[in-house]
Amino acid sequence: MLASARHPTTFVIALLLTSSTSAAQARPHVPDEPDVEAARRAFDEGELAAVELRWADAAQAFSESYARSGAWSALYNAGLAFRALERHREARDAFDRLLSEHAAAMSSEERAGVETLREESQGRLAHLELYLEEAPHEVEVDGEAREDDGSRPLRVEVVGGQRSVLVLRAGFRPFTWRGAVSERSTFRLDVILEPEPVASTRSRWPAVVGVVVGVVLAATVFGVVMARRSDGELPPPLATTVLRL
Repeated sequence: MLASARHPTTFVIALLLTSSTSAAQARPHVPDEPDVEAARRAFDEGELAAVELRWADAAQAFSESYARSGAWSALYNAGLAFRALERHREARDAFDRLLSEHAAAMSSEERAGVETLREESQGRLAHLELYLEEAPHEVEVDGEAREDDGSRPLRVEVVGGQRSVLVLRAGFRPFTWRGAVSERSTFRLDVILEPEPVASTRSRWPAVVGVVVGVVLAATVFGVVMARRSDGELPPPLATTVLRL
């Protein structure tokens, strides 16, 4: 039986009891090398982390447990942890997988609860439409790399709220944007990149001229000294004072 969505910790404990007593769970996802003991340890670690409200650790532990066992209870708990972290894209994907691969293992009440959670997470999402040039770009949203698959506009799914975007392309200055995106909306963002400035060759001429003049003067002085030496004059004596630091 699923508990209230406002108490995700209760969900985890209740589902742990259900999964431990149900031996006939359907497991469409079967790992290449199932490790039940490791899956159980990861599940227990996830339960403890959830009780202590360490949701990032819980999400990682339950995801590992599911990957090792294919148990739908671990996937469900991972979805709850992602939801508590407001990582609603990952939560929605977890609930979608539950409904598509593990629906037969759940009661009608459990399926209805998962569908409700899935719709709640979906409702928190929005889309950014990035209008870019055809060339490939590096795109980051809130510090997370997003693939530029070449589609234009590039459609990026995000959680509604304050978001940040960074776009990089070789030879151009970085494009940055920060702003609010409403839930269930599509926000258009025109990405205009400015070329990197090219250093002017004019600024190099004074230095080049200075070097040439210095070389000419040095050659002239050297020629005078050699001429004086050829006339029989001795060069000036070396300094006798040794400089010490």
